[in-house]
Amino acid sequence: MNFQFDKIKSDCLVSVGAQQSVVESVISDSIAHGIERILSLSAESKPVSVDAGNGEAVVSGRINFKLVYLSENEPKSVDIFADFSERITSELITPHSKLFADMTIIDSEAVRDGVFKMRAVAETSLTALSEKESGCLFGADAAVHTKKTRIPLTKHIASGTANAEITDEQSVGANVGKILHLDARSIVSSAKAGDGVILVTGDVAFTVLYYASEAVNSLNFRVPFGEEIRAEGVSLTDIVSAKASIAGARIIITGDEDDNIIKVAADLRLRADAFMSYEEEVVLDGFSLKKELDFERGELKLESFGGMNYYSDRVSGIAALGDGRAAARDIAGIVGARNNLASVVPGDEGVTFEGLVTAAVIYTDENGLNSVQLEVPYSLNFAAKNMSPSSLLKAEAIVLSAEARVKRDREIEVSADIALKTDSYDEKTFECVMSASEGADKPQNNSAISVYITSQGESIWDAVKALSALPDDIIAQNPNLSIPFKGGEKIIYFRSLASEVG
Repeated sequence: MNFQFDKIKSDCLVSVGAQQSVVESVISDSIAHGIERILSLSAESKPVSVDAGNGEAVVSGRINFKLVYLSENEPKSVDIFADFSERITSELITPHSKLFADMTIIDSEAVRDGVFKMRAVAETSLTALSEKESGCLFGADAAVHTKKTRIPLTKHIASGTANAEITDEQSVGANVGKILHLDARSIVSSAKAGDGVILVTGDVAFTVLYYASEAVNSLNFRVPFGEEIRAEGVSLTDIVSAKASIAGARIIITGDEDDNIIKVAADLRLRADAFMSYEEEVVLDGFSLKKELDFERGELKLESFGGMNYYSDRVSGIAALGDGRAAARDIAGIVGARNNLASVVPGDEGVTFEGLVTAAVIYTDENGLNSVQLEVPYSLNFAAKNMSPSSLLKAEAIVLSAEARVKRDREIEVSADIALKTDSYDEKTFECVMSASEGADKPQNNSAISVYITSQGESIWDAVKALSALPDDIIAQNPNLSIPFKGGEKIIYFRSLASEVG
């Protein structure tokens, strides 16, 4: 007997681990002594390098602390950088692993502990391109009757990267004295495969806080982008995962002396991975009418990429000022807006996000500039494609823009447009035949009739092996069978026996 074995392969981007780091940076005495009041503290983090070894990887990153404060009743700001590294362990990591690092700020604060310092909690997560393969029985010669199953798989076709400069500008109608704060955020809204290219679209959001005409003001920019990434071998039917990140951002001030133009620019980095969805048919079981078969079965745990989804909505909340504070008069701006996800849960009809939007609202009262920290919790449900309750989700979330208004003397209402993105993965376990060999001759049943009593949940395949008969023959002789069996059904099989006449 001949058995046809081959390799079954599936590629997927999988999470290999995450770690949180507490990173601190001391504010120099020359700055600390002049701080009368902190208006806002935010932080941005980005990976610098990933060094993979056996079972672990070291990720180096950098945090940019952004502090806005009052000194001698004048708004000032300072950016301070802190480098750190985090070690992530996983049996999936090898020196040859293709690893991608992401970093997210969970929280940031300023503390006085003998010295004045800034502290941030940064989460570092690692994703790897997993390429799994295993030998399985795909078929056998005509003497072996097989039961087969189809396994859904994804094959990695290509990766591609691109860099782009994203810019926009606004006139402010005044002479800008200083820039107090700039942050830039990005997210991918769609990624589609073409013939040898991947089209990635999304948004870059900027927030600028500046000082002009003895007042603090803010600007929000939301700039859409669309970039083609070359990816050899990609076709229209492939599915794509894409990621956008900001490598750096800057401001250029132009225009007339009394009507400056603030131009924002961000260096955008894009990465995309294309996968082809396909199926393989493998042997689940088999039997021979004449020979015993020795099968060794095993389980395959495979991940497959389901696709990307993008969602957006608006959330709002109230920041209440304490009784000891003066009433708010005007809003100067919102800075340091973050969209922190607490959970992402797939369901039968969609996906549920629970998270918290945080920001510092800078406003004026009778004493001048002041600020309040705002937290807006949310729970949102969206219809979703390419996922099930068992799907594994990798999610991103940003604040596209935020605005505030004084609702009452001691209440500030904030509304934020948020964007969320998921990549979905399915992890399933399949059974297949890992090895097969021909055994001894099978004793022949020479009775004219055999009866098999079914058990609950059995299929026609169980009856086939018990009766040593072909499925079509059993069904033809028992046309009223209902499969799967409820248990207790009587299957009768008649054999044609050759006889000698002498």
